[in-house]
Amino acid sequence: MDQSYYLHLGDPQFYAPLPEPDDAFGVPMPPGWVSRASSDWLAFAPAGHEGPRQGWKIHVTATVDDAAACIKQVADVLFDKETPFKVCRTRQRYVRSNSKYGNRAGSGKLITVYPADDNQFVAYLDLLEASTRNFRPGPYILTDRRWRDSNVYYRYGAFVRQEFEHEGKTLLGIADESGQMVEDQRVPGYSVPDWVNVPAKVREEEQFRDQEEGSGRLINYGIESALHFSNGGGVYSGRDQRTDESVVLKEGRPRAGLDGTLVDAFDRIGHEARMFHRLGACAYVPRNIDDFVEWEHRFLVMSHVEGTHMGRYIAENYPFQRSLDPCDYVESITEIVADAVAGLTSIHSRGVALGDVQPTNIIIREDESETRVCFIDLEAAGNPSSPGSKALATPGYFARFDDPLGHRDWVGLLRVIRMALLPMATMEFMAPEKLPAMRAWIRANLGATADDCLQQVIDAALHEGYSITDLPETEPRAWNRDAQNADRQASLLDQLGGMVIDHCDPTTTRLAPGDVRQWTRAGGDLSVAYGGAGIAMALWRSGLSSRLPQQWAEHLAVEDLLDTAPGLLAGRAGIACVLAEVGDEERAKVVFDSLRHGDSQSLGIDLDSGLSGIGLGLLGASEHFSSEAYLEAACQTADLIMAKGTEEDALRLDETDVTPTGLFYGWAGPSLFLSCLSRKTGSTKHREAAESFLDKELDRLDAHHETRLIRAPDGRLMSYLSLGSAGLLLPMAALEPDAFDQRWADEVAGIMHASTTRPCANFGLFRGFVGLQWATNWLEATGATNSDENLTSILADELDLYLIDDKSGIATPGDFMLRRSCDLATGASGLICVLNDIGTRRLSWLPVLCGETLITAVPGHQPQRTE
Repeated sequence: MDQSYYLHLGDPQFYAPLPEPDDAFGVPMPPGWVSRASSDWLAFAPAGHEGPRQGWKIHVTATVDDAAACIKQVADVLFDKETPFKVCRTRQRYVRSNSKYGNRAGSGKLITVYPADDNQFVAYLDLLEASTRNFRPGPYILTDRRWRDSNVYYRYGAFVRQEFEHEGKTLLGIADESGQMVEDQRVPGYSVPDWVNVPAKVREEEQFRDQEEGSGRLINYGIESALHFSNGGGVYSGRDQRTDESVVLKEGRPRAGLDGTLVDAFDRIGHEARMFHRLGACAYVPRNIDDFVEWEHRFLVMSHVEGTHMGRYIAENYPFQRSLDPCDYVESITEIVADAVAGLTSIHSRGVALGDVQPTNIIIREDESETRVCFIDLEAAGNPSSPGSKALATPGYFARFDDPLGHRDWVGLLRVIRMALLPMATMEFMAPEKLPAMRAWIRANLGATADDCLQQVIDAALHEGYSITDLPETEPRAWNRDAQNADRQASLLDQLGGMVIDHCDPTTTRLAPGDVRQWTRAGGDLSVAYGGAGIAMALWRSGLSSRLPQQWAEHLAVEDLLDTAPGLLAGRAGIACVLAEVGDEERAKVVFDSLRHGDSQSLGIDLDSGLSGIGLGLLGASEHFSSEAYLEAACQTADLIMAKGTEEDALRLDETDVTPTGLFYGWAGPSLFLSCLSRKTGSTKHREAAESFLDKELDRLDAHHETRLIRAPDGRLMSYLSLGSAGLLLPMAALEPDAFDQRWADEVAGIMHASTTRPCANFGLFRGFVGLQWATNWLEATGATNSDENLTSILADELDLYLIDDKSGIATPGDFMLRRSCDLATGASGLICVLNDIGTRRLSWLPVLCGETLITAVPGHQPQRTE
């Protein structure tokens, strides 16, 4: 799970950044100086100062407790020396940079100093070492080299932000000896560019330090690979050189990897070692082999457990498709539950509770061990009766922070097993009133044996004195459960629209609350996918409101629109389509014109943020405005796509947590655009290229039982609209509007089986249940299914599992189901679009002008606007 979701739980209902405490580091600035603030840093420089753009820079670290005093001490020295520097803005930001999942390349950097030249750099190493001598050691800065044994570190790099383009990517750079820009390597490892001379005094000190040796015990364990890295240290696969046994090593860095109570990874590893010693020869945890301190780091060595963590086990084995008999899977979960219950009971009997039972901390063994289940990670462990804390805990897998650790273990196990039977992530964490419906679904769909699995965990907890049955007394009402489908659809559409409208603020770019990408992704607050454009489009196309989308559009500044990235779902191509549709055609043309004349060489060819989305946006604009100029720009974009399509990195993703597959991020997006263009222009070359790109994506399809799923490079099998097999329906239909289900009969049948899924981990349109609901409806509307059942109706019944129905009305969960969402990609707006299209071939969710006409030759839909 993306750790940024944990940093956006600042509102009890919707994702929002955690509030920033008023804990800024006070730095009184003398006359003649100027300051400049960014999100993380406060920079100081003498007025009018013009220093070098790159060189040797110095970082100063400190413990969290010493940070304020250290800043004051160093700032006084640098003000006196008239040397520019910057400091971390707040205590909380410094804590976060040193937390377990903070950026390893930024950890420990409290102060950055910019010397004027090499001589000043060398002098300041000694000066700052003396100035910080009385402070305790801070976190080791992984990108730098430490000066002697001090809190002073150094590296060669850029002093100011210098960007350049290289192989289609925008990189941060420094100039080499010839003035050419090369990448400024900001990675967790010290390195010096080849052309840079290391000052003699620094080089002599480095040579002296390189001769020092550690304690030598680490040499007993040959490290073969890194399994995981966090800011607290690595987890490594290795081999005991003395016994040839396969082992796992956990590393703890001092003063880094801080948890919620500011305990560092070094101490947590020591605590974990003590917990292993207390457990002794317990078959349900790895065997402790060794623990020691090497150099400044602490290591814990354990036996390697061959197996798969529970999250991946569920993903690989759950019978998502309705055609699969769940009996074998339920039988395997029954065995796992019996072993897990026995394991927790055994661990607790030894005076230890794990404190963080969640899917990735449970290993399902694949070896011949006497137990099937192994619990790993004892960093949060303690006495079962001890109250829990905010030190380490996984949201969704505990009830309250201060519950006894034993209670937290049983709650965690219960929720893991419930997810194994109904993989809806952590729905009960956000909406506990859904628990009766979830358990009823398990009984009805997986049988009494599956329900018994849950009861076994509840009974085992009760035997230890913990009541973990927090079920509400009454089941929440479902939305018009007894009404006919059409009435249910209309009722839900009105209720969802009312909820979104209630939370709209047209003076904001995001319009209504949505996914964390409204903050973490550049332009996310404006975008179709996660921001205001997608929400406005859903309200407009469904006829729920015209006033709010138009008010939102009126508040947008042209400068902000032109500063947004050029993508369709991620940026201004999609925003321009929405502006034109709601009547703001003049500003829409300004944005479309910027796409015509913009630099596209550095972009990938995907639909989300790349050239295919831009091309499709321009093609729709050419149809909407009857513009030959936009059509010509679309043709030029197509030529660039076909030229780039042979490059190894043609699919350059703007998002970090997706794979280069499917409609939004893979070859299917270029195929869709080129097919639409070929129909418009009659171009044979565009159609042939569209066929070629689609074939590349179809080659990824994996026959899994009766389904067709896209196999991603990391091995995952996916059915989702954005990056899975469901999205392939559109490029197929664009190539063969009247016969796609005949030409690709096996693929379409397999996609249909993949889309008629049992409930899945996420809810949203792009990567969840709603997108599969769209695919099923669209297949039925095109007559491409051969099922006697109304599959759309079947899936609609299961919306009850996801819908939150409380005093504030009906709402929908966002990704990972820790908070609600109104946006298109993850929340209510996506469902509004799909409900609006039930029984039709409309594409309300696709931000393309005249989209139905361009893609499948279906006349466009003009809903009646209401308020």
